[in-house]
Amino acid sequence: MKNSRRILLFIWIVFVLRGVFYSAVFPIWEGYDEPFHFAYLQQLIHHGEIPGMSTPMSRELLQSLHVLPLPWVLSQEDLPQPAFSHEAYWKLSGTERERLQKQFREIPPSWGEEDSTEKKISNYETQQMPLYYLVFYFPLKLMPGFSLALRVLVLRFLNVLLASCIVPLGYLVATRVLKDKSPALSLMLLIVALPELFIDLSRVGNESLALVLYTAAVYLALRIVEGPQNFKYFPWLGVVLSLGLLTKAYFLTAVPALFPIIVWCYRQWPRERNRLLKFSTLTGAALLIIAGPWYWRVHTLTGSWSGVTDDVALRSLSRWQILAQVPHVNWAGGIVSILLSHVWFGAWSFLKFNRPVYLFFGLIILLAVLGICRVVLLRLRKNSPDSQAEDRGAIESGKLLVLLSFYAFFWLGLIYDILLVYIHLGVSASTGWYMYSLIVPEAILLYLGLSAVVTKKNRSWILPTLTSLFVLLDLYGLHFLLVPYYTGVISHVGQNRVAAAGAGQLIQVGIAEFARRLSINKPAFLGPAEMIVLWIIFLLATVFLIFAAFGLRKASTNLE
Repeated sequence: MKNSRRILLFIWIVFVLRGVFYSAVFPIWEGYDEPFHFAYLQQLIHHGEIPGMSTPMSRELLQSLHVLPLPWVLSQEDLPQPAFSHEAYWKLSGTERERLQKQFREIPPSWGEEDSTEKKISNYETQQMPLYYLVFYFPLKLMPGFSLALRVLVLRFLNVLLASCIVPLGYLVATRVLKDKSPALSLMLLIVALPELFIDLSRVGNESLALVLYTAAVYLALRIVEGPQNFKYFPWLGVVLSLGLLTKAYFLTAVPALFPIIVWCYRQWPRERNRLLKFSTLTGAALLIIAGPWYWRVHTLTGSWSGVTDDVALRSLSRWQILAQVPHVNWAGGIVSILLSHVWFGAWSFLKFNRPVYLFFGLIILLAVLGICRVVLLRLRKNSPDSQAEDRGAIESGKLLVLLSFYAFFWLGLIYDILLVYIHLGVSASTGWYMYSLIVPEAILLYLGLSAVVTKKNRSWILPTLTSLFVLLDLYGLHFLLVPYYTGVISHVGQNRVAAAGAGQLIQVGIAEFARRLSINKPAFLGPAEMIVLWIIFLLATVFLIFAAFGLRKASTNLE
């Protein structure tokens, strides 16, 4: 037990170290929608109320868009000029870049309190639920004289620290689910190795809070299905889900996920049905009391319960009119867009690997799905001798139901989002990085699914192998795509593709020059030397994940 705690603490530290490095590497505003999340916080502080689409952004933020290199997606929008993409920025002369950097450093923090008089830019992130911004209101409020670069970096670090709570929380979930406790630590190593998780979290944005709340909700649901004595957790589950609903609208998918869990408990413990009814009713009461008023406000203002832009835009259409578009959607393309942006997607410049990389990881996902289907079929044939033999040491039915309910309904939400985006914008796509809010149950299901399609002798290799694959994906994506793109070594070929840098290009530029370019437009204390130190720590921590994964496998095998 002591060794497990020490290893878990070490994994927790590695999570923070990796997140700090990603936070330092990313140029300001490169994170998904980061300037608009930051604007929401500023608007809340300086206007004293929840902002709306018409609430003006600050003079400081708008000025930063003129002098900073911007993500590819943002640079393609109709912004007040001048505005430079990363590649356009690095094509400027050295003198021009230095002038822009000087202008950025000299933006007065007091401009954050002034409304911009430039062309209005609508802050579409005002569609977001308010809890994250109310929590992070206080840290930003306490930094009035800090430079913009320092405030952004501090908020990124705080995001990483908050998100890191999933290491102990995820371990609790894994040990609740798996009768064999030994893979629980290995699952945490796998999660900490996932590069897209850190691309998603190392920015100003509300995904960190959503991740922690969703993991906590899954944990409470798992406790509930352990026995009627745990029905007392139903009200707490309602409170956590209410906080989730006040953080991200996609928590709406968690509400219907409760019904299969309640029905399962109803059938499992018929003598406790009155107790079940009482406590599950308290869950609904918590949802109505805590989250209900906000969603009623959203519906009153927008005509939509979610308040999401695409949903609001279609409020004049009936549900039947929306569903009538189902045959016209490119569903295969939409699902591929989710999986692609879930495996690895290069932040808001939307950098991508070549297709074979995604096909390889897609094959792993397909095998896991087939394995989960096999597990479910065995549950349905639970009285057969074969299923009883397979069932020894396997996940309990109620806990499998919890994982599948939350995960399946979240997928249904994403599929519905594909439909809304298609009707609104004519594109069949959605955002796979949202799925990281459920990364702990997803990792467990991935492990269970792959375990069901390999021999028992080879199951101990699953998690170390997956961890190694994602570490390699992380190191390659960072060093051959992200860093070269942000430092002007590579650029877009056409509209949608950036070719990875070659080893020769990296050697020619050199780590010292990369560090110098990455430290541009960062706080004064984060110079090239400090960037190299963080880089070395990151590499040591990341490579450690592979050795730790195989070390845990060996220790587990010896114990068996």
